[in-house]
Amino acid sequence: MRVRVTLMSGRGCDRPPRCGVDARLMALVFDESGRSDMFRVTRARRDTVWLRHLGGGSGASYPPGAWVVPVRVRSYYLDRRRGQLRVHDGWATDLPFIDGVVDIGFEYFGGPLPTATTVPFARQRVVAPCLARAASPAPPGDSAPAVRALSPDRFVDGPWCGGGAPFDVDVFRIRRVRVEMHLRVAEVAWRRAREPLLVPPSAARVRPDAIPDLAVRFDVSPRSVATW
Repeated sequence: MRVRVTLMSGRGCDRPPRCGVDARLMALVFDESGRSDMFRVTRARRDTVWLRHLGGGSGASYPPGAWVVPVRVRSYYLDRRRGQLRVHDGWATDLPFIDGVVDIGFEYFGGPLPTATTVPFARQRVVAPCLARAASPAPPGDSAPAVRALSPDRFVDGPWCGGGAPFDVDVFRIRRVRVEMHLRVAEVAWRRAREPLLVPPSAARVRPDAIPDLAVRFDVSPRSVATW
C-alpha cells in the first residue's frame, strides 16, 4: 500500500521543502514512542511524497508530527561467479564495486548493549522500544567494558528491531568490524599460483613476473557506534 505524506520542515532540514526526502531513496519514519518503519519513496512533488513499506512493515499508524528522515542504503555482497564485490542501493541499482574478489569475510567486535538512556525528541525523551527492553542501565561508576570478538550467531536469533527490514537487537553491541578480502588478478596468465589447482592445465604459461594473490585486512569503526 502506498501512503501520501505532506512534509513540514523541522530541525536539521537543509533542503526544504522535502529536506532530502526524494524519489528512489529510502525513508525512515519514527514517532515519539520510538516506533519506526522503513519506506521506499516512490514519488516526490513539492512538499509531498508517496511512501511504500519496505517489506511487510510493522503495521504501526504514525500520527501527524512523526519524523520522516531520508536514508541512503548501501549493501555490499560477493558475486562468486563473476568474482566481484557488488553494491546494491536497496532499490534497483546493482553495480560492480571491486573486481577480482575471490572471497570476503567479516569479524565483529563489541561488548554489552548500550545503556538504555533516552534521547531528546520534541518535548520528551524516548528510546527505541526494542533496545529499552533488552538493555539495562549500567551500574554507577562502572568502567567501559573491553571490546571482544562477537559470534555471528548473536545477530540471527532475535529479539528483533525495526519494521519492514528488521534486525537483531544485538547489532547494537557492535563497536568495530574487521573485513578481510582475498583478491586475484583477472587474467589467468598473470597469476602467480602457489598451488597447481589455482591455474588450470589448459591455461597459458604463467609469466615469470606474474602477480600474486593479495589478502587485504582492515578494521572499520563507524563514528556512530565506536564510542557507545
